[in-house]
Amino acid sequence: SFVRGYLIRKKVAVLNQKAASIQKTFRRHIQRQSFLYDLANITILQNIYRLNKAKKEMQKLRSIISAQSFVRGYLLRKKIVVMNEKATSIQKTFRGHTRRQSYMYDLANIT
Repeated sequence: SFVRGYLIRKKVAVLNQKAASIQKTFRRHIQRQSFLYDLANITILQNIYRLNKAKKEMQKLRSIISAQSFVRGYLLRKKIVVMNEKATSIQKTFRGHTRRQSYMYDLANIT
């Protein structure tokens, strides 16, 4: 009877150790799953934050590019106006010169 009790207690102790090992492994599995779930959610939040940040940066760049485009267009139009005025001045001077030449030629042929 003493030996039987010893063997049963030893068997129960082994079973308790195995049960504890199984419980420990299961708890570790649950914790790992919870950690991975939280990690996935954090990664998703980081991606959303980075996407929004990139969109804001892109909007800033578009605004800057738009302003640059406006200024360049204004400066180019201003340059074209100046060039047109200069071209008109050259044409006016040339026409005056040709008219004077023609007038001088006509005067020389009249007398």
